[in-house]
Amino acid sequence: MNVFKHIAVFNGIGYDSNVFLLDGEILVDTGSGTRFPILKKGIEEKSDASKIKTIVNTHCHFDHCGGNKKFRSWLGAEIAAHRQDKPFIESGINTMAELFKEKPLISTVDKELKNGSMLKTANFSFEVIATP
Repeated sequence: MNVFKHIAVFNGIGYDSNVFLLDGEILVDTGSGTRFPILKKGIEEKSDASKIKTIVNTHCHFDHCGGNKKFRSWLGAEIAAHRQDKPFIESGINTMAELFKEKPLISTVDKELKNGSMLKTANFSFEVIATP
């Protein structure tokens, strides 16, 4: 479903976060990974997945970044996250996976974001605002 022109949302179900596709270029969050096949199909129906080059994790919790490895394998996209979340995403510590009765999943963060970092697509410029 489009929530705004060029912004699609894939609603989270259960303990999965919402996943957003910005301009068909940036994927925001990957959910827990348990719904990967459904999300993949939805994204393919909405856009040309080969144009997605960046995955942004809004924060390190499992329900937002647990699907990173699956999405990176599929898309070949870089993963970007705030520099304070990077150690947790890369180690699985403090991701709260245990609260979901899951094992922590780790992935490498390719690009560190900080307050004021800019992310650009064909139609938008997004500024990172850290809200710890």
